[in-house]
Amino acid sequence: MITKSLHFGKALSAALLVILLAVGTTKAFAQTQVATLQHGDDVSVFYGTNALVQAHDVASTGDIITLSSGEFKGTTITKAITLRGAGCFLDTITGISPTSIRKGYDYSMKLDIADLSESFTMEGIMVDGDVQLSNLHNAKFVKCGIHRIVATNQNADVQYVQFVDCIISFLGDYYEDNVYMYNVQFYNCFVVLDCDGITYENSFAFTNCVAMTHYFDGILAQNTILFGGSTDNPNSLFYNCVSIGYTGGNYFSYQTNDTNLHFYSFSDVFESFPGCSWGSWGSLNGFSWNERYVLKPDFAASFLGTDGTQVGIYGGLAPYNPRPNYMVMKRANVANQSTVDGKLSVEIEVVTEGE
Repeated sequence: MITKSLHFGKALSAALLVILLAVGTTKAFAQTQVATLQHGDDVSVFYGTNALVQAHDVASTGDIITLSSGEFKGTTITKAITLRGAGCFLDTITGISPTSIRKGYDYSMKLDIADLSESFTMEGIMVDGDVQLSNLHNAKFVKCGIHRIVATNQNADVQYVQFVDCIISFLGDYYEDNVYMYNVQFYNCFVVLDCDGITYENSFAFTNCVAMTHYFDGILAQNTILFGGSTDNPNSLFYNCVSIGYTGGNYFSYQTNDTNLHFYSFSDVFESFPGCSWGSWGSLNGFSWNERYVLKPDFAASFLGTDGTQVGIYGGLAPYNPRPNYMVMKRANVANQSTVDGKLSVEIEVVTEGE
């Protein structure tokens, strides 16, 4: 069901917003998924698991789609929009449940944006399947949990992409070569890379991350904890980084600086994280969405990053925090039936940052 456009002004600003599309019915309300589409000052509302699909169908470049808590059907995103959810994890402070994009037959979401001059942003969403990349420039993923990010074809063009405060259990490709990813940056993220066929040398950068891969070939990393492989590539640069594992000492074999450390055990560095190992394609042994990659206090205080804060995801100017910093929809209730003239009552509870 789709409503006509509503005029809310430039922003939704109340802590509790009740949308009354009619004086309407007093019948019981049922909780449902809701998507709002903001186009300029106008807002349209869509309901149910297909709400994201319906909102995207009528969206224009630059519009904002906001999803409530709950599970939504994914779609192919072809427009440079901002897509916001209620968070990728349960917020134990506010009680807000996450927004999740469910896996369909082949994928949860596909990004194929032909207008590469515009920017796409996704925030506060859990994707429990694949995010497939075809054409994507000038994109930003913030406070998201993504099971798997994969290139969809051998001519995939992915450039100038940032990940901030994200947990990514797999970033890789379907093909052995000719997949092009350039200038991809990770800030305060946990990420696992399996990019044997991706051309990414000298174009992946990690700042205050925890990162795993078979090898780190031609990358820049600072204040980052690395494991899962080794590198002997002289084009890689590491500053105030930590490697863990029996082969990890090779990470720094070409470094002219002496700012990096190696440990053999994860227990020397982390409070509880035991590390991960490769499972079947696209899966990890030892990975858990509940892990938070917290450092041991003594280690966090004794080995610092280039900025004087701890290494890993809780360092830097903006330490990892999965909680969205915009107003989110905590719950949405829709009347079980409309009035005789076809109008419907809807109640949406929203929570602002800091509540």
